[in-house]
Amino acid sequence: MDLPKYVADPLLTQARFTLNRASEQGIVYKGRPTWKAMITSIDLVGKPVKAVIEECLDTNGWDAVYKATGKSAAAPGQSKRYIVNATAYRYDDGRWLIAEAKADRSRPC
Repeated sequence: MDLPKYVADPLLTQARFTLNRASEQGIVYKGRPTWKAMITSIDLVGKPVKAVIEECLDTNGWDAVYKATGKSAAAPGQSKRYIVNATAYRYDDGRWLIAEAKADRSRPC
C-alpha cells in the first residue's frame, strides 16, 4: 500500500499503527469500502493552504476478519455507513495530502 502518496502525518502514523496492530492480532481486511466525498470548505490564502472534506464512508463491502478462522473481527453494532471529516493540506511541491481524519459514527449517511 502506497499510503505516503495520499496521506501525511499525523494521519499516516495513525494508519500505519492501526494496520500493524491489526496484523499482530491476525486481522485482515476483505473487500473494499466505497465513499462519496465533497469539499465543504477551502482556504487558498492561509498558511497552510487547506481543504476540509466530508465523506460518507460505506464499509458494507469491507470486512475485518481473523485470518485463521475467517470470523468477523468487527465490533458488534457499529454502523457500516458513517461520516468521516478530513483535512487535506497542499504541500510546497503542489501535492494535496490528507493529514487529519476523524470518523463520526453518530452521523450515519
